Amino acid sequence: MNRDYQEGKRPQIPLQKANEVREILDHIERLADTDTAFQQWCNDYTHHRQALRSEITNALTSLNEQWRNYGYFLMLHFGGIWNTPELKGHSVNYSYSEYFRAMSAGNVRSLDEDPAVVEARRQHAASGKTDSPWVDQKRAEIEAALRRCVLRHYSPADRVERILGPENAHQPGPALKSQAVLEDENTGSFEYNSGSYDIEHLADHGFVFFYIEPAVSTFRASRFGGDDPARITVPIDRLEQQNGWVMLNDFLEREMPTLRANDQGELISYIRKVDKTLLEDTNWTGHMDEYVNVPAKSPEGKLRRALYTAKALFNEVEDSVDLVAGLARRAHDLMEYEDDDEDMPYRLVRIMRQLREEEDLLKAVLAKIDQEKLERLRQERAKALKDSKDYSHKVRIYRPGQLSHKTGHIQYNGVGTTDVRPEPGTANILVGADVIPGLALRCVVEIARIERTRPHVASRLKSMSGEALVRVLLKDFIRPQAMLQREVPFTRADVEFKNR
Repeated sequence: MNRDYQEGKRPQIPLQKANEVREILDHIERLADTDTAFQQWCNDYTHHRQALRSEITNALTSLNEQWRNYGYFLMLHFGGIWNTPELKGHSVNYSYSEYFRAMSAGNVRSLDEDPAVVEARRQHAASGKTDSPWVDQKRAEIEAALRRCVLRHYSPADRVERILGPENAHQPGPALKSQAVLEDENTGSFEYNSGSYDIEHLADHGFVFFYIEPAVSTFRASRFGGDDPARITVPIDRLEQQNGWVMLNDFLEREMPTLRANDQGELISYIRKVDKTLLEDTNWTGHMDEYVNVPAKSPEGKLRRALYTAKALFNEVEDSVDLVAGLARRAHDLMEYEDDDEDMPYRLVRIMRQLREEEDLLKAVLAKIDQEKLERLRQERAKALKDSKDYSHKVRIYRPGQLSHKTGHIQYNGVGTTDVRPEPGTANILVGADVIPGLALRCVVEIARIERTRPHVASRLKSMSGEALVRVLLKDFIRPQAMLQREVPFTRADVEFKNR
């Protein structure tokens, strides 16, 4: 659907007009320097010219800021979530990025002052050790590893090829463009990934979205890439250079992944999203499903899908088995029939012939079953069942607020103890230069909190390298999305195609 950005949402239009008015005023002043009569006219209207100059100067200051930080401008003025009490910040003061940077700075400060981190530092000081506390050592390692990461945008290969254009064509360099910029250019049909929630509530469609990944990593299974994906890689320092930001977890989902551990302290993580298509995918015809709310990516959710999918392979077989069993029961009943019935032998022969035919049909149906798929499902079922038993230690679960913009809570579980922490919306935002230090701090905070309730899990995490902890951070602790404003230039060398 085409959206009208004329009503205050296209600052570049009045910005162009304001610059034209300023140029006219400058031209008038230049004429006054060479024309005495014109100079007299200017003197007569000095007050009006000064008032107009002041108005244009103020307008240019505001409009330049709106266009320079276009993504933040759209979010603040047109995103409903930013006006909720939980996320409402301070005054803009002609800097839209500063508005969000203030939230980010508060988030970093809160992480650094987290009670679990403060307690770790206090214990270290009390021990008499002269080196840095583990929380600060690990923070430095994680931060260094994050600076070696990159930003990656996934998209279908054919879409990326269209953006690249012919290899030797004389045209501007390729660029990834936000939905807002694409709509503003009005180039006809175009493709984008922003949903209605992004536009109406977050208004973050002035940004291009990226994953944060280690530089050396395989293609992820991203829904944005489709069956034939390509990915575009840009340096992570663009977040600071181009005033980008990171949401630690999707605002629409508003959750932290659930964490469970085994006896060795190894973690698995998954979100609360349920498997909404399973019953339809497997043509479920059984009794009411008691496990509809099981998270799809949990071991139990994977076990459920493997079982239901395997059952679906036998749906046609079940019908044949029921028919064969019914015929066998009828044959048995006739043979047990004691009355003298001259027709009984003939009826029995007919049923036995029909039984043989149905048995042949049953064998044919059984032969059609995809044995490789069945074996794969058996392996998936066995692994899911094993994981369900092995990862029995509850580590962390997120409890959402009653409304999408209300504060949720994270519950850290231990043996006979729990530690509940609020997770406000402002904790989901890191801007510019805060991104890498803030992400490193968030990782350390999670380990420090877990140490209070599951020491054996924290002990294993603390033994990991910075690179390994970055992978835990980006996969298990949070699911961040990085964003750069308006449009992001790239080169052919930045593009990889998975299937070419």
